[in-house]
Amino acid sequence: MRNTRSIVRLKLWPARAAKAMRKMTLTGWAMVLTVLGWALMWAAALDLVPFVPVSAAVVMFVSGLALIPFGTRRMNRRVQSARAEEPSRQKEANVMRGSSLAGSAAFLLVAVAALPQESRAANCPATHDQLTQALRASVKPSGGPSNGGLDNNEWAALVARDGSVYAVTFSGASPAAQWPGSRAIAAEKAFTANGFSVKTFALSTANLYAPSQPAGPLFGAGNSNPPVPEVLYSGDPMQFGSQNDPMVGKHLGGVISFGGGLALYNDNDIIGALGVSGDTSCADHNIAWRVRHALGLDHVPAGVSPDHNDGIIYDMLPDKTSASGYGHANCKGTEAQVAEQIHAGFVPNWARPTQ
Repeated sequence: MRNTRSIVRLKLWPARAAKAMRKMTLTGWAMVLTVLGWALMWAAALDLVPFVPVSAAVVMFVSGLALIPFGTRRMNRRVQSARAEEPSRQKEANVMRGSSLAGSAAFLLVAVAALPQESRAANCPATHDQLTQALRASVKPSGGPSNGGLDNNEWAALVARDGSVYAVTFSGASPAAQWPGSRAIAAEKAFTANGFSVKTFALSTANLYAPSQPAGPLFGAGNSNPPVPEVLYSGDPMQFGSQNDPMVGKHLGGVISFGGGLALYNDNDIIGALGVSGDTSCADHNIAWRVRHALGLDHVPAGVSPDHNDGIIYDMLPDKTSASGYGHANCKGTEAQVAEQIHAGFVPNWARPTQ
């Protein structure tokens, strides 16, 4: 008998669901649309539903939010009409009023739930498009200047102050136009520069070269924050470098102690960091310097360089130690000369090549 009742209930379920859907008010549908859009936004951001574009989820969420007030006002008018027609409809009016209040509560709940995402967006260094534009204007293959190295295309990554990856991009026509391994290095350089800089003092990844050598004060720092393989290799490779790069929103980690990573500063504080990779480490530093300047986030308060910033210092001695303690190896091209031209580095007179 119980099995028979269960079967009957199961058969009646579609009809009951359809009846309930017909009775749903505009507010109810708006609530469903809003909650579903909000859930899909987070799922897409966490790469749980790679087949759903983030933009579609955002449109669904915003549409639901916009419809809720209209549904609420419509419901209130129906409530007032029901009360005016006859007292016998008071019960229906109370039900309608309850639905209206539920809609308002849902609106507030979803708005509050969305605040962390909005707060994160407000604290992010720059958009994906801004980073891409600045990068392409800073490298020779896409029309920018030479940086003294191999003049390759580059990867670039931004991290927010909490260390999470915010944007990943490249300067070439496709992800294959850059060294594939440099995507990870760019993100790790950004993580390093952010992790070793504070509001009042900046250290670039180039400044960490000498200290991280054997017998240096930071020797072994490269093992302190190993990159997370699940973050590095997850997701669809076709999305690498796009707005939906699988690393976005996640903490990769990694510590890199050669040129290409710079902390980002607005007028008041450090807000994250930038990392670029794809050329010699000396050229990477020059490119990162240009990109940071193009983003307007180069208000560096102080640093180890004689110029009181986080510029690269070419003062390595023959015994592979650094005169300042924060030097970087000289690369084979004209990177040092370019660094001096754009005020991104310092070369002591004794280290300049003789004519």
